[in-house]
Amino acid sequence: MSNRSRAVWNDIYLAIVAFFAGIVSASVGGGGLLLIPALFNAYPGTAAVTILGTNRLVFGVGGLGNVWRVLRKTPPDWSLVWPGILFGAPLAALGASLLLVISESWYKPVLLVIMILLAIYTFRHKQLGQEKTEPLVHGKAVPAASAGWGGLIGIYLGLIGPAAQSFTILAFVRLFGLDFKRASHHAQILINALNLATLIWFGWYGYFLWETGILMGICSIAGTVVGARFVSKGGNTLVRRLFMLLLIIETGRFAWQLF
Repeated sequence: MSNRSRAVWNDIYLAIVAFFAGIVSASVGGGGLLLIPALFNAYPGTAAVTILGTNRLVFGVGGLGNVWRVLRKTPPDWSLVWPGILFGAPLAALGASLLLVISESWYKPVLLVIMILLAIYTFRHKQLGQEKTEPLVHGKAVPAASAGWGGLIGIYLGLIGPAAQSFTILAFVRLFGLDFKRASHHAQILINALNLATLIWFGWYGYFLWETGILMGICSIAGTVVGARFVSKGGNTLVRRLFMLLLIIETGRFAWQLF
C-alpha cells in the first residue's frame, strides 16, 4: 500500500472513531478516551507531542460549539470560572511544554496506565456527581478555589488531557454545590478556555496534524448530534457497550505497539 493510500485509510478510520467518540460523549460520556489511542495507532511513528496537540485540536473544534450553546442557554456565574481561566491558562501551556522534556520511553506507558484507570473509572462511576451537594467553599474562598482547581486541571490538560472536563464537573459539584447540569456548563467554559491556551502553544510550535485534527473535529460534532438523539430514544445501553468494546480494542492496539 502506498503512503498516500495509507494516509487516506488512516483519515477514514480516524473520522469514524471521532464520530463515534462524539456519540459516546453526548450520550454516556467518556468518548474522548478513544481519540488518543486511535491517533497513536494511526500514526505510530509520530511524536507524542504532535499526537497530543492534534487531540487538543479535535477537542477545540467541537468545544467551541458547545460553549456557544452553553452561553446562549444559561448565563454562567463568572466568579466560578474567571479565576480558574486566568490562573490555569498559563499552567495549561506549561503542561503542554513539558511534553518536550519528558522521555517518550516512559511517558507512553504511563499514559497507557492512566487511560486504563480512567476507562475503569468512567465505566464504574457514571452516576457520580449526579446529585447536588453542599458546597465545600463559600464567599471569599470561592475565587481561590476556582484558581486552584484551574491551575491543577490546567497542567493535567496540557500534559495528559482525557477526562479533564469530567473531573472538573465533579469538582464544581463538590466545591461549589452546583447541580450536575450547571456544573457541566461551567466545566465546559473553563476546560475549553484552558484548551485554547494549549492550542496556542501547540500551534505556535507547529505540533498539529492540521487536516486530521479538523476532520476529526467535524466528525465529532456530527457524532454529538447523533448522540443527543440516542439519549432522547433511550439508546444509552447499546452505545455504552460499543464504547467499551472499541475502547478495549484501541487501548489493546496501543499497548501492543508499546510492548
